[in-house]
Amino acid sequence: MYGRLGRQVGGDARGAVTLSATADRRRSVLGVVLGVLVLLVEPHGASAGSERIRHLDIAHEGGRILVSAALDPALSDQTEDDIRKGISKDLYYYVVLKQRQKLWFDEEKASVTVKYSIKYNLLKQEYMVTARLPSGTTQSVFPDFESARRMVSQVDRIPIAAIDQLRRRKTYLISVKAEMKAPQLPLYLDYFLFFIPFLEIDTPWADSAPFRAPDAP
Repeated sequence: MYGRLGRQVGGDARGAVTLSATADRRRSVLGVVLGVLVLLVEPHGASAGSERIRHLDIAHEGGRILVSAALDPALSDQTEDDIRKGISKDLYYYVVLKQRQKLWFDEEKASVTVKYSIKYNLLKQEYMVTARLPSGTTQSVFPDFESARRMVSQVDRIPIAAIDQLRRRKTYLISVKAEMKAPQLPLYLDYFLFFIPFLEIDTPWADSAPFRAPDAP
């Protein structure tokens, strides 16, 4: 009985050693993955953070509230280099209409997302920009990156809401921010690090001056 027990205990010890070795290997693999990830993402993250939303302008026209804004500085030379290497980029603008509250957080009344996708056609040596706007999806082709950069670095007269949706004597404002995701990671990195967001561009929210809609009911 003691012999059998001794063999059983010995077996458990060997199993524990095997499990420990497996855990060590997994930690080593994860360490390598993290190291590779830093090498892939760090060059992009190092230049991120200086971008801001500028020239935020609100217009009332045709019974609608129209929003214009610009990203400053525009897309970097590193972004251009990535695109020319075949890495497509998605730039998002988030536009939010808020109603001011005296004793509480501002209330979101409407929102719009504008998405620009930029790709480079190596054979034709041209840039294709797909714009997903509230009015629909459009595609534009440019012979040079500077022209494509000018297009995607701004939103121009984007409708956010109808004026008659606003309440008289209430105060409103528009908030805008921009985001661009880092390049798509390899599948095995996504598997381990899908929960970590990496953004090349992540501007703070920019707020317009408060305004009212005197023509609203």
